[in-house]
This record gives sequence, C-alpha cells and structure tokens, in this order.
Amino acid sequence: MRLPAPRQMRLSDGTELAYVTAGDPFNPALLLLHGFPSSANAFRDVIPGLAGAAYVIAPDLLGHGQSDVPPTPSYDAISKAISELLTHLAIGRRFIHIHDWGAAVGLQIAMQAPELVSGLIIQNANAHRTGFGPVWDAVLKFWSEPTKENEAAATPDLTFEFTREQYTGGLPEDVAATIRGDPWVEDWRVMNLPGRMEAHRALIGDYKSHAARFDTIAAYLKQWQPPALMLWGRHDPYFDIAETLSWMQDLPRMEAHVFDGGHFLLETHAEPALSLMIEFIKRTQEMHPDRRPSRTSARSAGMTSPTQQRLRLSGGTELCFITAGDASNPALLLLHGFPSSSRTFQGIIPGLARVAFVIAPDLPGYGQSAPLPAPSFEAFSGAIQELLTHLAIDRRFIYLHDWGAPVGLQVAMQSPDLVCGLIIQSANAHRTGFGPQWQATFEFWSNPTEENEREATAFLTLEGTREQYLGGLPEDVAARVQGEPWVEDWRVMNQPGGMETQRALLADYANHAARFSVIADYIEKRQPPALMLWGRHDPFFDIAETLSWMQDLPRMEAHIFDGGHFLLETHAEAAAALMTDFIERTQRP
Repeated sequence: MRLPAPRQMRLSDGTELAYVTAGDPFNPALLLLHGFPSSANAFRDVIPGLAGAAYVIAPDLLGHGQSDVPPTPSYDAISKAISELLTHLAIGRRFIHIHDWGAAVGLQIAMQAPELVSGLIIQNANAHRTGFGPVWDAVLKFWSEPTKENEAAATPDLTFEFTREQYTGGLPEDVAATIRGDPWVEDWRVMNLPGRMEAHRALIGDYKSHAARFDTIAAYLKQWQPPALMLWGRHDPYFDIAETLSWMQDLPRMEAHVFDGGHFLLETHAEPALSLMIEFIKRTQEMHPDRRPSRTSARSAGMTSPTQQRLRLSGGTELCFITAGDASNPALLLLHGFPSSSRTFQGIIPGLARVAFVIAPDLPGYGQSAPLPAPSFEAFSGAIQELLTHLAIDRRFIYLHDWGAPVGLQVAMQSPDLVCGLIIQSANAHRTGFGPQWQATFEFWSNPTEENEREATAFLTLEGTREQYLGGLPEDVAARVQGEPWVEDWRVMNQPGGMETQRALLADYANHAARFSVIADYIEKRQPPALMLWGRHDPFFDIAETLSWMQDLPRMEAHIFDGGHFLLETHAEAAAALMTDFIERTQRP
C-alpha cells in the first residue's frame, strides 16, 4: 500500500519534519514511531486500517525518510521535534506505538506527559538490559570505551547488506519470502544522502543515553501502568526474546503477542497486527474492557450441536466425550485441566467445529467420566489413545491445558508423525513453570509422608477449587467469568473416587516433571507447529514458562492475555479466533 502524501513542518530550529496523518482528528490520536533504518513507510500496510479507529500521525524521525538531519542528532532532539509536532497538531491524549529507535523517542514523550498517554503499543522495542543479546557486544564496548577503534567496530555494519538484514535477519526463508518489494533499497538511498550516515552513527552512540534511562522508564511504568499491547517478532536478531518477559513483568495487565516474524514485524504480519491494534484502541477507549465486537458467534450460525457420547474402555471404565464438526476435517483433541472437564471448551467448540473435527473428553474422574481404579497420567493417556482408536483418528491437533499436558504430550510422543500441531494453554513442561507455590508439592514428592501430603493437597477445598478460576485475576477480569463453574467441579470431586483421583495425580505429576528432558528432546527433534495461548495472571505456572516454550519452539506464535489459569473463561472469543486461524494456516499446502 502507498502512504498518504506527507506533510512538512518547520521546527523551531528551522529543521523540516516530514509526517503523515490519516483518519478523523476527533478519533483518539495514535502516534507511530518507526525504527532504524526506516521511516513512516514502515506503517504503510496498517495506516489505512488504523485510520478507521484513530487519528494516525506517522512522522519520519529526523535523519530518516523525508525529514531533515538535526544539527546535533540525538534522541533528545528527536523527542523535542515530535513534541513540537504534537503541539502543532493540538494533540492531547494519545496512543504511542514504539519500535526500535522509536522507543527511545516515544518513551521520553510518554514520561514528559504521562497523564496524556492512552496506551503503549510495544513492537520490538527495548527498555531493559535483557534486550541486549550478543549482537550488541561491540556497541556496549563502544559505550564504555568510546574510542575511534571501538566506534569503527560498533558501526561497520552501516552497509547495504546490513540495511537489508534489518528486514530479513533471522527470518526463516518462508517468512522472508512474504516481504513485498525491497524496502531496504529506499532506506539505503536515504542513508547515503548528505549527513545521514553521520546522524546514524551519532544515534548509535546516543542509544547509551536511552539505556541509562532504563531505571527511570521502569519507575514510570511501575507508577503509571499505562494500558499496553505487545506485538513482537520472535526472530528479531537485535533484541533478545527475553526482553518480552521483562516488559510483561513491568506491565502485569499487558497482552503480548509473539509472532513468527522478525525485527520489522509489519512487513510480514501486518494483518494480524492491525486487527490487534484496532481492538486494543477500541477496548481501551471503552469504559468496560470486556465489551468487544463478536466474531466467533456469527461464524457459529448453522453449526451442528456438539454430541455427547460414551465409550467403555478396555478396563471397564466409562469415558464421556464430546464430538463436533465434520469427521473429514482435521481432528482437534481438547484436553482440559484440573478441576474441570470438557465444559471448559463449551464456548469455543461450535466455532472450532467449522474447521476441525473436535474431540473433547472428560478425563477419567472428571465431568461425567468414571474414575480409573489406579489413576495416573500414563493411564489417562492410554484411555485417550483408546478413544482416538475408537474414532479412527489419524492426524490430529492437540490442545494442552494444565493436567491435560502430561496426557497430551504422551499421546503426541507415542505417535509424533500424527501430530498436526500443539496448542499450548497454561501447560507446563519445564522447571521454569514451577513458582514458589509448588514448594509444598516438592516436599511431598521428595518425602511422601501423610503430613506432607496434607500440606500439598490443602487446596482440595471449595475455596481452592474456586481459586483455580479466579486466583490472580484483577477484579474486572474476574467479573467476566460467567456463573460459578467451580461449584460443579467441587460436586464431582466429592463423588466416590474423586478425591483419591486428585491425590494420586498430584503425586504422579512428579513423573511428568521427570519426563521434562524427554519432552524437550521430542520438541527439539520434531518441532511440531505450535500456538501458545496463555493467561498472564496464572498463579500456578510461572510466566517464565512461556519463554521456555518459545525457546524450544522458535516458530511458535505466542499470545499472552490479561487472563488467568482458565483463560477460556474470560477470553474464549479471542482464543477461538487464533485457534481457527492456526488450524487453517497449518493445513495449507
């Protein structure tokens, strides 16, 4: 797409600033701040769509695009120029999209007038030491020892090839192939205009001043907690993926979406990024953040109702399960966690049945399935294998949640060639997932006395069951949970064999943890397509677990929501849309 015609503004020092505007000035303002080596052109594919929801302002930062080089290039000078622009346009409250070097500018603007920040959109933008990977070693040395020799070592990459690498560096070939045109060619042309190379070298050196403000930025974020949306390209070779976790720790209500893209995410993922940005702007502007336009419900019209069935397993136990959709579609096995049942998926099954043959069992001892005589995750996996055989299921997607993960991962590893993809929702497969609340369980595993078992199973109460749904949730998010699903779970848990099942599985989870290295080996060798859906307020699995999964699966998209352990209770619609897209995308030839 082509940008609207740029406008020019003469700044107070006589420098010319080029910028683009689009949309109705009465809409909320959205300031788009690009990174090196681009310009407002970085946003060409999203501006037309954003203009329907916001008054878009996309400047060429000084020294980039059609803007002049400032007399003394620095992030302070560029921030001052953008502040002049906002004053010129009479912009009050604003959303700020920060990317790369745009972060050093946009965060200054945000901190100068924090009460005017409607929200931040964070796209491969660094504000923590964790963002500096090995590629930064030469620059960090130049900052500490600013000699000519070290400057040369830090900046020799200002070449045509390095400019191209900003767009394609780290990208898998199939992703790089989706970049249209050669945007780096125009960037390189502009970089070779008078004064531009000097400006870029100056800004590389001045990035040190941005890093020196990291503590100040952290204090601003802690105090003001601006609404925020993260859009991240996971193959970015310049900012380490660990930076995503640092942002999430600073902003505990931020949703984070990590795509199979690179440093210039909008070159390959403009469409999903645009949808998320529009939804974020609209939601943030509404008084009630749970008021969202419906997508899944409209698609569900005409769907056949899910069918509940029963299967008598070879050991005599009855397994209850739901199926929905066309059996000729790819199978989707939905595996719930403690203390729920297939009821967990009631809000998403109708929509998913459009694209998949959905199979949602009640694990033995849950919902309407009878308990097993000797409950274990291995026995559960055997039961699910019997069900898949009974239904003549070949290739399948597997949804893993909580205690469904030990079951589903065993099923996956037993027949890895049949796995179309994994959907990972608050499912633990690494030591990083165990937070402090697991200490009593660890002690029980290492010393299984009656006293230690009592401590480890103290959560097996009505209140503990309720906490599975509401634990860690902000009040406004908890208010979105409909009904009291924990009441039915608690009733089932108190049926004959119910509590025995829970105690047995808690003890057996130690065997799942003992298989973490085997699971890691399977993931490394097979690299199944994967989608992550995670509730960031989950009190049971630490948020660091998301990074471990991302490190294991470098092509996985990760979407981290303002939800909890039972994400589908509050974010079913968004999750269903992502799952539908994942299944359809993964099935394309």
